Amino acid sequence: MSFRLKTILGIAAIEGVLLLSLVLGSIDILRSSNEESLQQRAQTLARAFAVISGNAVVFRKHSLMQTALDEVATEKGVIYARLKDVDGNILIAIDLRDVPGQAFVADRTVRTRDDDIFETSAPIVENGLTVGRAELGVSTAFINTMISSSVMEFMIIAGIGIFVTIVFAYVFGSHLTRQLQTLRATSSRIADGGSGEQVPVSGDAEIADTIRAFNGMSARLKSYYDEVKFSERRMRSIFDNVALAVTTFEADGTILEFNAPAEWIFGHAAEDVIGNNICILMDTPSRLPFTALMEDCRSRPADERLEFQLNIDAVRKDGRLFPIELIISRYVFDGADSYTMLMRDVSAEKTLMQKSLQAQSVFENIGDAIVITDSENKVVQVNPAYTRITGFGAHDVIGQTRRISRTESLDHDFFATIWESLTENGIWSGEVWDARKNGEIFPAWMTTTELTSDTGEVTNYISTFRDITESKKVERIKQEFVSTVSHELRTPVTSIKGSLGILQSGAFGPLPEKAAKMLTLAANNCDRLILLINDILDMAKIESGTVGFKMKPVNLNAFLDEAIASCQHYGEDRDIRIKRTGAALSALLLADKGRLVQVMANLMSNAVKFSPDGGTVRVSTKRLDGAIRISVSDDGPGIPPAFHSQLFEKFTQSDASDGRSRGGTGLGLSIAKAIVDMHGGSIHFVTQEGKGTTFNVDLTETKDHIQSPKKTGNGPRDPQQHDPQPNRIARGSTDAATQEDCLRGRRAGYS
Repeated sequence: MSFRLKTILGIAAIEGVLLLSLVLGSIDILRSSNEESLQQRAQTLARAFAVISGNAVVFRKHSLMQTALDEVATEKGVIYARLKDVDGNILIAIDLRDVPGQAFVADRTVRTRDDDIFETSAPIVENGLTVGRAELGVSTAFINTMISSSVMEFMIIAGIGIFVTIVFAYVFGSHLTRQLQTLRATSSRIADGGSGEQVPVSGDAEIADTIRAFNGMSARLKSYYDEVKFSERRMRSIFDNVALAVTTFEADGTILEFNAPAEWIFGHAAEDVIGNNICILMDTPSRLPFTALMEDCRSRPADERLEFQLNIDAVRKDGRLFPIELIISRYVFDGADSYTMLMRDVSAEKTLMQKSLQAQSVFENIGDAIVITDSENKVVQVNPAYTRITGFGAHDVIGQTRRISRTESLDHDFFATIWESLTENGIWSGEVWDARKNGEIFPAWMTTTELTSDTGEVTNYISTFRDITESKKVERIKQEFVSTVSHELRTPVTSIKGSLGILQSGAFGPLPEKAAKMLTLAANNCDRLILLINDILDMAKIESGTVGFKMKPVNLNAFLDEAIASCQHYGEDRDIRIKRTGAALSALLLADKGRLVQVMANLMSNAVKFSPDGGTVRVSTKRLDGAIRISVSDDGPGIPPAFHSQLFEKFTQSDASDGRSRGGTGLGLSIAKAIVDMHGGSIHFVTQEGKGTTFNVDLTETKDHIQSPKKTGNGPRDPQQHDPQPNRIARGSTDAATQEDCLRGRRAGYS
């Protein structure tokens, strides 16, 4: 035998052994993979059988159990299937064995079975409780058949391979080695978790069939693996995207899972807390009740369904505490107790509750009456103060239309004004007359505010009011006192001034120089006292609403020329002139001329007194958007910032010490503002210390020559009080008012 033949035979023998090893290894791999596939399929089918029949077993619904049984029976290879209750009683079954009803003996693996049937089971768990068991038997005969067929095929392949190897030892040996290496590598990758790996099909038909079988097995493994991964991803997505924060932990408190909302609430990343004790999320004092609750859970029977709610203080990662609501439930996994905890931050709810309690406390204890009505003006709630003030209880008015007494002072126009203000501004304040339960009518100061929804729709009205009976009595007494005292003072002061004038005129002969100076001082003080009395009377009339106006078209240029001419003498002793500057405007104002002259006299007298000697007081006009602005400017020291906010208040002067040295009542600007307001205009000032001040009066320009007089006042009249002259004018004629107002302008300090 030649060396070549020996070599060829040696190679052939070696490759024959290798081929035999490959056949046997492939058969073993094929057997193992198919047995594992069958085992996994059977166990998965048993678990699915248990899941879909759980509800039916609990409620003993035979039709549903039969449906589940029929679905399982249609699966390939199922020999028998049955459902048992917790006591082992068979509820329903299907059995295709030669000897039906044999005792169930669970097989650990397909290879260790003692017959041609792989038997497995799965517990039926419903709501955490085991209610029965699903048993299943799957035929393994096709594996033996497949293996026998494969052995025969492999033997044929081996014989052909050995024959071919002898002839083409080197070529086929190399080729078979490459196929084995590929198959081995792929098997290793599958063993390492690379499911779905495929071996390229090439070579002889028998080897290709083996590879295709191997590839089919790998594809089925990948399908099972993908199903498991999909289920895992779906559960993870639900867990991470549920609205509430969720965590799971073991019985000893070890955190297992921590979803995204929990990360957001606590500020911890999941990897930072998983594996730690659940108590790290809680404030130290709150751990005691939580620990006590968990001890109680562990003492309960394992099959008892547990769910608890607990409110504690939790702690964020940055150490801030916040109130949280916990809902804890127990579940059993792999025979061990675990817990799911839903967590909800209730900080906003707690704050809202505190504010609600505060609001309720204010509502019940405030001294003012509060009435809440719906959009139809029906009362929905009143506070105790309402009952105390009106005598009506909540049961008397809830569900009724809210009404206030309609007196002669609360006519249709008055109520229309209220609704107009609510519609435009959402709020109205003013004086009304209401009625008590006993029929008594009383004055009240009421503020009504509308509440709107997110869409802007009015949902409710809130009205607060207080009984101002006593304050009106006090005000009336004060006004009567001021009026009486002023009138009683004016008469004797006028007589004294007349007498002093007669003495100064020399009617009783010449006076000594000192006596003449004393008479002059006395006369000046009488003038000041008369001005003070007149200002007090004007302010009292304005506050009481009894002052009236004769509204007529007034020529702007003629009015200003007349006012300036009447007041020009203010600064003669200091060489101060009052003059108009800028272009003259041709305009009409609907106004009470005498009252406007009173305003201008006050502004010009103030400007004169604060101008330097030899200075000029400038009066100018300009047209605004639908209005006329009259400006009075001086070059005085300006108004200190401390007096800006109170300049138009009563008895206010920008320089009290200097004001006392020059005289002044401190009422002039208050009266001027009230007059301008009653004309529907506005008054304001611009000042700069060391450079001067400008007062601006803005009045509406009119094109009409006849309009109704403007009704004035601060609210509805008291129906119990007689008003003898509701629209009387404070002074008789325009000329007389002009002269008197110019005299009254002689006061020091802005007032």
